[in-house]
Amino acid sequence: MYPIWDAWTTRFGHYERSGGDPVFPPPFRTWDLAFLSRLPGELEEIESDLTMRILAAFRHCTPRGERLWAIEHWQHTWYEFDPHGGITAATRDEWALPIFPDGDSYHFVAMGFSYGVSGDRRGKLTVFGETMLAALDANGG
Repeated sequence: MYPIWDAWTTRFGHYERSGGDPVFPPPFRTWDLAFLSRLPGELEEIESDLTMRILAAFRHCTPRGERLWAIEHWQHTWYEFDPHGGITAATRDEWALPIFPDGDSYHFVAMGFSYGVSGDRRGKLTVFGETMLAALDANGG
């Protein structure tokens, strides 16, 4: 019924049923960003900077013409995402789903599941895949 979501849970675990977290293959890094909600004056700037750094890493990892999947956990909806297509800002006008965890879980993943970003409802952000981590590090991440 939800082929992309089913592929996600097959690869990273059925965490919605168990209440646990997805299990990402190494290498990965997880940051707890929940504390940023207590910095309302700085949150928008931090979120924008993080989103654009992630976009730069996606552009580095994803060949032109290939797409990523953007997955919304709550509705089990997804769309194909072209990191090279006209995105110039970190706004909802240009990104249908946020990179920054926003009270729900959002995931951006390569179609082969080799790299991606997962933001969960508790404010944790996980970047996984060797190429993605290297690209993020190269971009000051």
